Amino acid sequence: MANNELSGRHGSQTVERALRVLDVLAETASPMSLTSIAETAGLNITTASRLLASLEHHKYVVRSEESGRYQLGYKILAMARSVQAQTGLRDLALPVLRALMEATGETATVNVLHDDHAMMIARVECRSPLRIVSQEGERSPLYCTAAGKILLAYLPEAEVARILAKGLPRRTARTIASPEAMREDLALTRARGYSYDAGEREDGLIGIGAPVRNADGKVIAEMGVSGAAVRMSPDAIPSLAAHVREAAEQLSVRLGWNGQRPDAEAAASGELVTSGVGER
Repeated sequence: MANNELSGRHGSQTVERALRVLDVLAETASPMSLTSIAETAGLNITTASRLLASLEHHKYVVRSEESGRYQLGYKILAMARSVQAQTGLRDLALPVLRALMEATGETATVNVLHDDHAMMIARVECRSPLRIVSQEGERSPLYCTAAGKILLAYLPEAEVARILAKGLPRRTARTIASPEAMREDLALTRARGYSYDAGEREDGLIGIGAPVRNADGKVIAEMGVSGAAVRMSPDAIPSLAAHVREAAEQLSVRLGWNGQRPDAEAAASGELVTSGVGER
């Protein structure tokens, strides 16, 4: 019994270290050396080399014969595609995103909560030469982006407190940097049905987001638009927000939502769970 427990703990530690190596490779856009991987993952060279050899054997990483550097393998991409196929969220979202981009003229995206960040899973870029270049899989902070604030606004209070306790480092002069002010902003987000990033992460970049719900009415994602402040002026926000809310509701309906919110959420906002899809 004792030997089995020791073996289990050792196996769990090996898996944890291997996942740490994959996380390190996922966070960089270029291949990494063995030394860099080991240092970043907090492992010694011998352990990192052994883990990488196993991951390479199973095609989770590939090693360049010329440089000796490592990067994620195509098996990771195949797994990611399987996840997308299983959930169907990206495929369902794309037609709605295209229509939202056409209606607003801005880049439209869908984000989900991942490891206390907003992770982009789908996007349709606008045609303007002055646009935000982004990629699916990119992660953004929760507290200073429109996508993040939507995902944060509908979490249980205990989760919100845990995340805010990590700190709200100021990115720009407009960043909301105190937990009290952030809670007020999240309450406003829930009340009006959309979030607003007024250049809180990057100067000159504006974002608007709205909640995407599943069949149970639970918020599982965010749909929004982002663009240059010169186009997304304060006067334009109400109209853009209306388009974003409508698009998010359309995707929610595709996911089986019937227009009703969970009782706890409605009670917290002081509203009855009777609002239909599209009502303001």
